Amino acid sequence: MMRHIAKRSDVCLFDDSHSLRATWEITESCNARCRHCCVGAGHDGFYGLPTEVLLRAVSDMEALGVTAVYLTGGEPLIRRDIRSILSRLSHVQDMKIYLVTNGWFVDRETTAFLKSMGLTALAVSLDSSDRKSHDDFRGHAGMF
Repeated sequence: MMRHIAKRSDVCLFDDSHSLRATWEITESCNARCRHCCVGAGHDGFYGLPTEVLLRAVSDMEALGVTAVYLTGGEPLIRRDIRSILSRLSHVQDMKIYLVTNGWFVDRETTAFLKSMGLTALAVSLDSSDRKSHDDFRGHAGMF
């Protein structure tokens, strides 16, 4: 029976237990109104700290020896400068990049870009296999 039980590393995309890692809430802005959200995200027009500050934060993480970063939000892909941030992260040696998204902004072009950045994992939130239930939970029609 034990041979059928998966190791944690086989099922947990975000397991990187042997490194210094950072969970980075890169913005509080979001296009959804999820019932469960503890960020309080919304459309207030404030997308977070300026790009220059975030790029310095990447340099600080690199200096500290961070080898895995988990980008969350709000919705990380809502940031206009997300490509600059991901590009900088991708140039940190041995950096693993994980991105959590509601999927709204994921299209072919974005997918190709994320792949070119060497993204380790992309997690797309799905709250139900039923379109209406998912959209109701996300507070936005068409999120499924």
